[in-house]
Amino acid sequence: MIVAPDDRPDVIAIVPTLGGNDDRLSRCLQSLVGQRTQLRLSIVCVVNGGDPSAVLPPLTAVLRPGLNLGWGGALSFARSLVDADFLWLVQDDMTVSTDCLSVLWDALAADSRLGSVSPVTVDDDGNVPASSVGGVLAREPDIRLIEWLPPASVPPDQIAGLDRLDYVASRGTLVRTAAWDSVGGLDPQFYPVTWSDVDFCTALRAAGWRFGLVTGAVARHEHRGSTPSAYGQFLFGRNNDRFAKKWGAELGAAAPRAPLDPAIPRPLLEDVARAAAGALSDLSVAYGEAIAEADELRARLGRATRETDELRHSHSWRITAPLRAVAGRLLRGLSRG
Repeated sequence: MIVAPDDRPDVIAIVPTLGGNDDRLSRCLQSLVGQRTQLRLSIVCVVNGGDPSAVLPPLTAVLRPGLNLGWGGALSFARSLVDADFLWLVQDDMTVSTDCLSVLWDALAADSRLGSVSPVTVDDDGNVPASSVGGVLAREPDIRLIEWLPPASVPPDQIAGLDRLDYVASRGTLVRTAAWDSVGGLDPQFYPVTWSDVDFCTALRAAGWRFGLVTGAVARHEHRGSTPSAYGQFLFGRNNDRFAKKWGAELGAAAPRAPLDPAIPRPLLEDVARAAAGALSDLSVAYGEAIAEADELRARLGRATRETDELRHSHSWRITAPLRAVAGRLLRGLSRG
């Protein structure tokens, strides 16, 4: 049952979006509306950018922060304005099966120490793509991800090694609000995406909660539907470094977050946040332009090399060799004179 966020929902689905793909957003929201459940479900769409013109389902609440808060920031922003016992973290480039919420809910209801549970994403053949459910961390010599599961595409009920996971992907995750609040939610400083789910699962474990993957809950996800690959690689390395600095080699307890100075005026905070988001956006554009320019230079060099080779092997090159030799001697003579 879909209800307004202020009408005592059991679950609030939070859907951050950057806009730019109304069809994708519409598919995502309609899959939430289509849940077969007795739970009271509210939908909150956080517009991180753009101006989506997708037809929103009735009772959907829209939040417009005025800047790109990133994945974790948008979720935290919505949490600060709404309340329910459970939060459903939904990416705008995913759709969920009609029983996804009920299956996730049942898993949490069966274990009070589970703080969050995530569905599996499947491809058109119903298999879970390789490296899509979560990963395993190395602690030494430095903190990094060394393995992702599953190692190859596999049916959901055949995924092995789930007990080894140090994190599960946050797409479609159902979270107890009590667990969310106990660790401060997803850290918005893993901006705008990438490593925030690793950090969140690590924080849950440090706070005494557990997290899990529910293979009976199914979703579909557009691979890299929101983040260009080159930009994603940059963010992965950057936020890996932040994670390592935050947690340290032992991954014992979360480094405390420094509270905001209440003396800083809110408009100033908003201006700085906009500047940071703009700088990161500009970096992405500049990076893409540099790659395109380098590709064009390589293409031009390749064409010039091929043309030179063709010329050197041509008949005209051979018969004009004496003329080039004479020209060379004249030029050397002129230079000495």
